[in-house]
Order: sequence, then structure tokens, then C-alpha cells
Amino acid sequence: MPPFDAVIAEMARKIKAADHKPLGALRLQLQSVLPAPILAQSMDSLTYYIESCPVTLRDFAVAVSAGYSASLQQVAAGVYQYLTEPNDLLLDDTNGVLGFLDDAWLIHNTAYRCVQSQLVNAQQFSADWNKIVMADRLALQLFPPQVKAALDGIVAQYSNLVAQEMRQFQPAPSPGDSTDSTGGKTIDDYYYTIGGTSYLSTKPIG
Repeated sequence: MPPFDAVIAEMARKIKAADHKPLGALRLQLQSVLPAPILAQSMDSLTYYIESCPVTLRDFAVAVSAGYSASLQQVAAGVYQYLTEPNDLLLDDTNGVLGFLDDAWLIHNTAYRCVQSQLVNAQQFSADWNKIVMADRLALQLFPPQVKAALDGIVAQYSNLVAQEMRQFQPAPSPGDSTDSTGGKTIDDYYYTIGGTSYLSTKPIG
């Protein structure tokens, strides 16, 4: 298990000390396209999304260390490698607090997909998933296309690792079955997706 404690503490320190003016600038940009109540709710959720990611990472690390899943260990190692990379997709030192948006997206989405897999339990996380759902779609819209594509690819790799382990516990399809055991659907077909179009819904995840 990677040593997450130092990473979590440093991330929390940097987020607290980061310049929050980019959030104010973003609010000004969005006020012409979003009604005031939705704008306030969205900006509150986006702030929470970034500031809560060290807590979600802590909960994820604790959940992984308490289990015996080889795929979760691999996912944790991948997350650790990304977070300790000095030049990640959004530079922390030049984008103010929004420089942590890629880290927050990766942490929250990785944790959520591991909850979907049922290899970790939703109750092991203290996150307000309703706020995270709301902020996630906005975060996706803020990413440059190449950043979004790269993050999607990383989380897809993590999901594939977990799915390969979960398939070991799935019943084999019957001889006459023309589809796979999930009917050709993915995990996200059964759960509310963070990046779904209903990001303003209050429907809870899980």
C-alpha cells in the first residue's frame, strides 16, 4: 500500500494555501449563463469538490488497506503515482486552487467507481456525494479536451482492473445466452453516474 499520509497532508495544506481568486473569476464568467441560485449552488459544490478531495483520498486509502483486493491495491498505486507526479495534467502552482481540479476529479471518480464495484463500501466514505455529483459535470466542462481525455483514460484503466477481478465472481453465461452476464451493459448502467447529464439532481449516489 503506498504511503498516502504525507500526500494527503501536503495536498490539504496546498489547497488551503492556494489562491482562490480563480474561483471568483469563474463565477463572474458563469453568471451570465446560469441563474443566480444554480450559480451559487454550483460554485459551492465546486469549492467543496476541491477542498474535500484529501478526505476522500484518506477514506479510499483506509478502505483499500482494510481489504484484500489485488486490483484495488493496483488502483491505489496508480492514484499515488499520479498525485506525486510534479507535472500533472493541471499544474498546481500556476492555476491557483483550480490547479487541483484534476486531482479532485481523479480521486472522487476513482473512489466512486470502486464503490460501484462493491469492493469497498459507500459507508466507508464521508463525502457528500450529492455535491460531488453537481460539481463533477462542471469540472468536466472546465477541462481542456486533452485533459478530459487523459483523465477518462486513467479512470478507465482503473475500472478495467477492478472489472477483471469482479469477473472472477460472476456466474458463467448459460450455453444458450447470446449476451454476456451483464447484457452488454457497464457498471454505470446500473448506478447514477457522476458525470451524467442530471448533475443538478439531488438523487444520492449509491
